[in-house]
Amino acid sequence: MAYSRKKSREIAFRMIFALDGEDTLEIACSDEDGLPTGPELEYINRLFTSVKENITEIDEVISGLSHGFSFDRIFKTDLAVIRMGVAEIKYMDTDNIIATSEAVAIAKKYGTEKSGGFVNGILAKVITA
Repeated sequence: MAYSRKKSREIAFRMIFALDGEDTLEIACSDEDGLPTGPELEYINRLFTSVKENITEIDEVISGLSHGFSFDRIFKTDLAVIRMGVAEIKYMDTDNIIATSEAVAIAKKYGTEKSGGFVNGILAKVITA
């Protein structure tokens, strides 16, 4: 099965959620999809590596922009999505609107009913900061 950029982001999100470099790709992919190859595998690895290598700076950005909400209280799924969005905005050549829109879609799928709005608000602040 061919992987879309949307599906690749979702796999990267699952890897970021686990933040474990060992066999994470295999765990993040569903059996029916098989493993990604080519440009999509490269994209997944770039996104995951961008988060992993810049996690301290990304978390400082998130902490500084999540006014009135303690960093330690951010749901793990929301945090993983926000980390991914910040990495795409700050370290990759992804359009800000696309990075935000895709992050919000993943937050809505995996998070709470308020996750989409929270993720959107933080990433909007990242873009305008």
